[in-house]
Amino acid sequence: GLVFCVPLGFWARQLLRHRLKANFHRSAANRLPDKTQRRDLMLAGTIFLLWSGQYFAFMTWLTQYLTSVLALGRVASVLAYLVPVVVLLGFNILTGWALRHRLPLFPAMVLGLISQAAVWLAQPWLSGGIGLIGLVVYGIGAGIIPTCLYHLPHAIARGTAGSAFYGILMTGRNVGVFLGPILLAMLIGSGRYALGLGWTGGANFMAAITLLAVLVALALWRHLRTV
Repeated sequence: GLVFCVPLGFWARQLLRHRLKANFHRSAANRLPDKTQRRDLMLAGTIFLLWSGQYFAFMTWLTQYLTSVLALGRVASVLAYLVPVVVLLGFNILTGWALRHRLPLFPAMVLGLISQAAVWLAQPWLSGGIGLIGLVVYGIGAGIIPTCLYHLPHAIARGTAGSAFYGILMTGRNVGVFLGPILLAMLIGSGRYALGLGWTGGANFMAAITLLAVLVALALWRHLRTV
């Protein structure tokens, strides 16, 4: 990660210098969202909270699921864990390219959310070849959804969104990152502060969270189409 940061840092510096020369900081960068846009950004932040919560819960406890439930060895579980990671990297790039070439933002995001919810619901059958397919499908969704989420401020601003448009979005994302793994542990675990629902119960709960993100996304989509 540190090695990759060096060339990306130089690239970011060149992009920043180019934007500053174009007086980017005087226009979009300092523009504040109005009241309606703030409400839309809160919906976007809610989607990011729900999605990141279930995603980081999935990725945090995946190796334990693979070893304790599917009885995979350490090497096999690590290799299986890498499947959605590698797939999402490719679909991050592909989705970004597709959005620039008029891929419909909300249909792509909703489809990705539904696919991840389906993987959660399929938890009792995720073994062998079906499990591998599930990891690939989940990785595809994990590549599509955040790329769409990071594009939402531009859709809400109806143009280039400055830094002020990302604050609420990133707050939702960070809260989800913090709460998701803790919530799943409480759902599946047993003990004083756990609910003891097991993996199937916890997976069903996470599927419900993901589907709730679909409903919020549809509400935001509908509102943006009417304004």
